[in-house]
Amino acid sequence: MASKKESLDILFQATLDELIKRIQEGTATPADLSVARAILKDNNIHAIAEDKKRISSLVESLPFDEDDE
Repeated sequence: MASKKESLDILFQATLDELIKRIQEGTATPADLSVARAILKDNNIHAIAEDKKRISSLVESLPFDEDDE
């Protein structure tokens, strides 16, 4: 029988694999994307704006108006 740590590692990897699959297939729901974001945040993974065009494109696509702040 697997230890508790081994079981958690398997569960975490399965979750990551499923999220990656859904994102790559374009079938990820907003909830899936939120889970992916939370995993990245919880593991202290941040985007570095080396490719400013791609980051800017993402920012411009967000449905927020700077005047709303």
